[in-house]
Amino acid sequence: MSNEHHRRYAIRRRKLLAQYTCICCKDLNPDVVQWHHVDPSTKLTDVYRHHIGEEKWWDEVLKCVPLCANCHVKLHKEKLCLLPIHL
Repeated sequence: MSNEHHRRYAIRRRKLLAQYTCICCKDLNPDVVQWHHVDPSTKLTDVYRHHIGEEKWWDEVLKCVPLCANCHVKLHKEKLCLLPIHL
């Protein structure tokens, strides 16, 4: 694949990912929403990597949840939990 082809894929993927909001605080700013691998041991690559095929990219995205940068940091500092609390 040419660099132009990879660039077009990357733009399309970013537009697709930009539609999602943080699952914790509902922040919808695409500049701050990041993709967190729920099980880090399954991570093969970053979802923003340009040079992976469509199928591998989707496989990676489906391992993730969208979080804003603030919630992502809180999660990694163990100040936020993704498991729902049922009262």
